[in-house]
Amino acid sequence: MLRNETVVCEVKTNQIVAPQITKYTRTEIFNKAYEVIPCTKEPESYAGLITVDFNGRLVVLESTDPIPFTKEKQQTYLDWIEEYAKFYLLTNLYTSELENLLMKNSLELSRSNLLKLVKQTSVEKLITNIEFFLARREERNVQD
Repeated sequence: MLRNETVVCEVKTNQIVAPQITKYTRTEIFNKAYEVIPCTKEPESYAGLITVDFNGRLVVLESTDPIPFTKEKQQTYLDWIEEYAKFYLLTNLYTSELENLLMKNSLELSRSNLLKLVKQTSVEKLITNIEFFLARREERNVQD
């Protein structure tokens, strides 16, 4: 069964420095937290541990205490990440292609309309549209 789950990891070479991972777990948006430390063999109470055993195999150990987690905060974060990813995907388009995409959705080029497009379009549909414009751009380049 697939489900939304967020995991944060902090990679270290040793355990001497204070853990920065607690800064992230205090946000209450992560289901799990792990420190990645090859030379450590036991997890701390605030995070699980990803390490290497004596045979060179990767070992994942859970934290002894649950980390703070709030589903609503996680959902807000995941919604923000999705919108951020959509804006980032749009940077693959030239301005003229972005204008065409907006026109396909009966919108003109403006900040508010870009936000509207991002909010009303799924990641999958946005990728399909971007692939269309990139393929058309490639066809034009081949013809030149």
